[in-house]
Amino acid sequence: MVGNGSPKTQSSRAAGIGPNQGRRPDPQHRQYHHVPGFGRLYLKEQRLLVDVMRDGHPWLRQRAIDALAQATERLHGSR
Repeated sequence: MVGNGSPKTQSSRAAGIGPNQGRRPDPQHRQYHHVPGFGRLYLKEQRLLVDVMRDGHPWLRQRAIDALAQATERLHGSR
């Protein structure tokens, strides 16, 4: 589990959350629009993950939290 990983592992994972850099699915991307509830489920899982990753780089963790908050706002705004 990532929450039990080293600070380096947690920092690396936190860096991958947020603006899509071609490595992670973007819940706002067109290809996911046909999967009902995908965005909400994806963001929920990512928030749970960030909640347990407390030993990584603080700036990367905060960046991930901010990106998830922005994505959640966009998702709820598109209802």
